Amino acid sequence: MLTLNPTNGQITGMPTASGSWVFSYPFEAYIVVTDAASNTAAANFQISVVPAPNTYYTLTVVNGTGGGFYLTNSTVSITANAAPSG
Repeated sequence: MLTLNPTNGQITGMPTASGSWVFSYPFEAYIVVTDAASNTAAANFQISVVPAPNTYYTLTVVNGTGGGFYLTNSTVSITANAAPSG
């Protein structure tokens, strides 16, 4: 969830989904500027949240099977070879 601080305009939080949203009055997420003659102007703005890039890992299995190139949070099956006799 992202939160806008109405006092200083800081956006904080952790996005829970990717996408684009347009914030506008009355949600108080707009920009107001004032010139030297005290004239003001306001404009809406857009913020986009993009998902983090995918992270892949290489898994190497020695004396077994299941190695490969895997996406983070993937389920991986690994099979060990039979133990040597003796």
